[in-house]
Amino acid sequence: MSLLFFLAVLVPVILTTGAVYYHLAGVALPEVEQRNLTLARSVAGEVETFLLAPQYVLGNIRQLVLASSAGAEDRETGAILDAQLTSAPLGGDPVPPLFEAVYLVDSTGRVTAVGLPPGMARHRESFLGLDLSHQSFFSQTGDTATPAWSNTFLSLISGHMSLALATPVTDRGVLVGNVNLDLLQRTVEKFRRDTATQVSVIDREGTVVADTDPAAAASKLNLSHLAVVRAALEGTGSTQKYVTDGTPCLGSASPIRGPGWVALVSQPVATVFAPLRHTAAVAGAVAALVLGLGTWLALAVARRYAAPLSQLTDQARRAAAGEYHLPSIHGSYLEVELLGRTFTEMLAALGAREGQLAESEHRYRELTELLPQVVFETDLEGNFTYANQHGFELMGVTAEDLAAGLSVLRFIAPEDQQRALANMQLRLRGEEVPANEYSMVAADGRSLSALIYTNPILRDGQPVGLRGVLVDITRRRATENALRFTQFAMDHLSDPAYFIRPDGRFAYANEAACTELGYSREELLALSVFAVNPDLPPARWQEHWEEARRDGFLQTTTNHHTKGGESLPVEIALNYVAFGGEEYLCAVARDLSERLALEARVRQSQKMEAVGTLASGIAHDFNNLLQAIAGSTELLLAETSSATSRQRLEQVAAAADSAAELVQQILTFSRRSNPARRPIDLNREVSHATEMLRRILPKMVHIEERLDPELWHANADATQVEQVLMNLGTNARDAMPGGGRLTLTTRNRHIDGHPDLAPGPYVELTVRDDGAGMCPETRDRIFEPFFTTKGVGEGTGLGLSTVYGVVQAHGGHLHCDSAPGAGTTFTITLPALPDASGHVAGATRDSAPLPGGKERVLVVDDEEMVRELAASALEACGYRVDLAECGEDALELYGDALADAGNGSGGRFAAVILDLGMPGMGGRRCLEELRSLDPDARVLVASGYGGPTLQQDVLAAGAAAFVGKPYRLVELCGALRGVLDLAPAHTPES
Repeated sequence: MSLLFFLAVLVPVILTTGAVYYHLAGVALPEVEQRNLTLARSVAGEVETFLLAPQYVLGNIRQLVLASSAGAEDRETGAILDAQLTSAPLGGDPVPPLFEAVYLVDSTGRVTAVGLPPGMARHRESFLGLDLSHQSFFSQTGDTATPAWSNTFLSLISGHMSLALATPVTDRGVLVGNVNLDLLQRTVEKFRRDTATQVSVIDREGTVVADTDPAAAASKLNLSHLAVVRAALEGTGSTQKYVTDGTPCLGSASPIRGPGWVALVSQPVATVFAPLRHTAAVAGAVAALVLGLGTWLALAVARRYAAPLSQLTDQARRAAAGEYHLPSIHGSYLEVELLGRTFTEMLAALGAREGQLAESEHRYRELTELLPQVVFETDLEGNFTYANQHGFELMGVTAEDLAAGLSVLRFIAPEDQQRALANMQLRLRGEEVPANEYSMVAADGRSLSALIYTNPILRDGQPVGLRGVLVDITRRRATENALRFTQFAMDHLSDPAYFIRPDGRFAYANEAACTELGYSREELLALSVFAVNPDLPPARWQEHWEEARRDGFLQTTTNHHTKGGESLPVEIALNYVAFGGEEYLCAVARDLSERLALEARVRQSQKMEAVGTLASGIAHDFNNLLQAIAGSTELLLAETSSATSRQRLEQVAAAADSAAELVQQILTFSRRSNPARRPIDLNREVSHATEMLRRILPKMVHIEERLDPELWHANADATQVEQVLMNLGTNARDAMPGGGRLTLTTRNRHIDGHPDLAPGPYVELTVRDDGAGMCPETRDRIFEPFFTTKGVGEGTGLGLSTVYGVVQAHGGHLHCDSAPGAGTTFTITLPALPDASGHVAGATRDSAPLPGGKERVLVVDDEEMVRELAASALEACGYRVDLAECGEDALELYGDALADAGNGSGGRFAAVILDLGMPGMGGRRCLEELRSLDPDARVLVASGYGGPTLQQDVLAAGAAAFVGKPYRLVELCGALRGVLDLAPAHTPES
């Protein structure tokens, strides 16, 4: 029985002990493998979280660099980069900066700007210009236009291992940040649990870059020969046994996304199975003791094992539900105690890992809230599961809206929704999709432009959603559109426009510039300002550049030479422009050809007007002198009976008449003489002038008429037109001393848009000769009075100036076209009357003597000879004459006469003969004062000076009649008699 009892006790104990051992061995090994693999994935996730921060921070720095690119110098970019490397306190302890240094590399691989820690700032120049083009991450970033990680390398700044992250910066090149791997070492050291478990982070070359054992990290051990490491480097996480340094180990490796690293958790196999071996030893001892203890011991053993195992099973179920902080399992036997302790430690490790994951999640959320971009996550259907605060603000929604369910497609413009959905599906399938730009609509209706980057969110290798960054580029697009509009405006500017570099070469030329200079755009951009303006020396160009750069603006005039060799006068407006680190002068050129021609015409017109004004003043003084000469001669002729004296006086009178005609020519040139315009048949006037010219021109000059039979009537003075034709005919005779052809042509014209003529109908008279022609200098002066190319005594120089004055007085236009050896053509354009018929003949002068009178007359003139002459003539006709030399005296005498007439003591003036050009108040104002003093005053205006409308003006101002100087005495008496005979008239008192 004892044997049976022994066997009954021993066999179950042995079987139970063996079963427990093998059961625990079968459960413990997968459990340890799973625990190690879980820890490896946890380490990989922590490293990925660690590496996520450099990506977001470097992205933020990238946006700062882009925002400063419009005009920032490299030193300003370096200051921006320096600002990102300051240390930040965390928990009261100083934390090294995330980046040891940040470089801006141009498209050739050269460092153009660098951000360094404060202690390294003095070495900045050593880094500028470094060539990074051979680095793989530089070429990878340039080829894919996406961020890229480098291999680990020894940092020149800290002397420790470092990792470079590169991201493209549009046309400015690549932004590179050296990640401080000392922070990674700190992160990994948090996983230190015991001396047996070793956690390592291995780069893609197989080198340990961080380890729970700092000495292992410092030795830079290479583990690429381990199969478990190679499998993880190829993307497959696993747990395998291997031998290192003669020690069998159990290792679990998990790939780290991004730089392609591996997280390795390893333990010696002896450590893994030590509890099981100890359990086996205890089980044997127990079996031996059981032989002597009997049933009580068997019952005791059963009771002491069953309770802890039941407790262990219960805690395993609770741990599976996420409850990790459970009381330790205690048993009466060491194996149970060790198993319970190991299980409790495992739960504590899992709980700590959960806490670390929660901390990492919190850190990630804080970083995303600090970013100026929108950070979001979605599920597989594209519904938002997370968005940072900037996302809520940009899209105009709240956290409550997101919790209620919001789809990404709700904010995508309809025209982009299909493309966005297709890109989301591609990313969920793991395919690479570059950042895409979309038109978006916020909840409040605002239109946005956004650039969206996305990555799939993986759980156990399976996608569960998308994680992305949205960059608002609305302002950038508006700026780009404005630039495109500016480009369009410049291209279509009517004036030539250029952008010129400091060396004088063209960087841009619009279509107007190409058209004006006759070059294609490619030809023009290959030239410089010195080719377009050969007269501009480089030194002068440098002066222009410095002045425009200093003042911002410069305006000058010069000449441009076209491709065909033509020279164009231009006005250049230069504006200094600095853009993208480059300097330019923006030049807008305006062709001055038309303006200079117009200015020349204006100057010529002003000169002629000034000469005309001078001539008119001279004519006024001549008229007064001629009036005295002619009047005195006329009186002497009436008083002299000697034939000899009369003959000589008649010669004086004839000379005075010639002088009067000369003065009349001057007045005609100066347009101070009114033409008597009426409808005339210009063809008939040309034919009549031709008949006279044939009698006075040499027989060698052949006159040809080409007259339009349907010619409209001209509105002109027939006498002055005849004078024009005669002057032009004699001018042609002098130009053809050896004979030639004189051609007179008429035609109708309707003018619209002429600079000197109002739109309307005109008749055109062309007078052309085959003479020697004129040089430009002579042609420009031919209309000046007294200018002549003839010898002394051969001409007065008033012929063509008279023609000019007649045409201008008619409201017409006179043009001369002549060149040496090509003859001369005068073109006269006169206003036409298409509906007029016939013409009015000129009036004949009535030379019959007029009777005198006995009335009292006041003669007002500043010239004493003219006053005395008029007084003598009028008194000879029976008038009583009073004299005044100015307007003030005339008003005083006229007022006194009115007063005397009022009280019956004297007679009033029946008429006043008034000169206009007098000192003091002048004749015009005197006329107005006389009419104000006496509305019935009868004033005869006598003047040798006036404008085209002077006669109408003085008659409108109240004058009774007008007589021009120099006048004949009989004309003066006749005009006075006409004024006095106007009814009603006051009867003079004797």
